[in-house]
Amino acid sequence: MFDGATIRRMSEEAARKSRENHEQPMTFHNKETDGIGLMPFLGDRVPRGWKVKDAPVYRASAFAPKFRGHRAIEVDNSGFGSTSEPALTAREFIDLIDFTGNTGYGIVESGAFQVVIACFERGHSL
Repeated sequence: MFDGATIRRMSEEAARKSRENHEQPMTFHNKETDGIGLMPFLGDRVPRGWKVKDAPVYRASAFAPKFRGHRAIEVDNSGFGSTSEPALTAREFIDLIDFTGNTGYGIVESGAFQVVIACFERGHSL
C-alpha cells in the first residue's frame, strides 16, 4: 500500500516521463483486440491537444475519484478485483470504453492494487 505522498510523487514522475516521451491518451477501436495493458501512465498531465472530460457514469460513480475536477475511473490492476468492490474490474472498464476513437484514456494515478484512469477528448489543453 502506498501513502498519498508516494502516489503524488509517482504521478509527478510519470508526468515528466510522459512529457519527455510525447505520450498521448490511448484511444480504442476494437473491443476484441485492444487492451488496457499498454495504456500510458500520464500522471498529473494533460497532453497538448487534449482536454479532460468526465468519465461515464458507472456503478461506483458516487465514489469516483476526480482528476482536475472531472470524474475519473478507478480500476483494479491486481487481477484479483471483484465486481463487489468500488474499483472496476478490467472487464467492467472495457465495457465502459468508447470504441469510436473519440475518447482517449490515460492512467493518472497508480497505487498498489488500483489505477485511476482519466478520460480525454481532443481539444485545447489548459
